[in-house]
Amino acid sequence: MIAPCLKGLLSLTLSAFLGGVQPAFAQVDENALKAAFIYNFAMFTTWKAHPSEGPVFNVCVGDDSPLRSALGELSGRPVDNRSWTVRTMPPVSNASICQIVVYDPQNGGLANEIAAAVYGNSVLLVTDGGEARKNHAVITLTLEKDLLHFDVDLGAAKERGVSLSSNLLRLARSVL
Repeated sequence: MIAPCLKGLLSLTLSAFLGGVQPAFAQVDENALKAAFIYNFAMFTTWKAHPSEGPVFNVCVGDDSPLRSALGELSGRPVDNRSWTVRTMPPVSNASICQIVVYDPQNGGLANEIAAAVYGNSVLLVTDGGEARKNHAVITLTLEKDLLHFDVDLGAAKERGVSLSSNLLRLARSVL
C-alpha cells in the first residue's frame, strides 16, 4: 500500500515540477563564439606548404585583443595533426610564422603591414569586424543584430595561399 502512495506522490511532484519548466535559451559569450568560428575556419582551410611546419599550429593575436583569452581556451586542440597554440602577434616582419593572424581592422596601418609581411606565405588573415575587401582579410567576422556572420574574400585567399572548403563557403554570408 505504501508503494502505490509513493508512486502517486512522485508522479504528482514530477508533474508539478515539469509543468512549470520554461524553455531557456543559452547565453553564449560573443568572444567564445568568435573563437569557435575561427577554430572551425582552420578545420576547413588548406594551407600551401608553410615555412613553420611543425607540431604546433600558430594562431597569432594581439595582447590587447578581446579574442585572445577565448582563442587561448582552445589551446591543444588538433588542427591538421598539429596542436592549436595561441601566440602573441610577433613583430610584423615575423608574422609569417603564423597559420592564422587575427587582427582588428580599425588599425588600418597595422592591417596593411601584416598583409605586406605575409604576402607569398600561406597565412589565413581573419578580422574581427570591419568591411570585407577593405581590410586585407580572407575572412571578416561581423556581428549584426546579435547574429555572427562571416564574409570571405576569395581574392585575398588566393593571395595568402589558402584554400577554403566549399562547405565553409556555403555558410558564408557573402563570398567576394
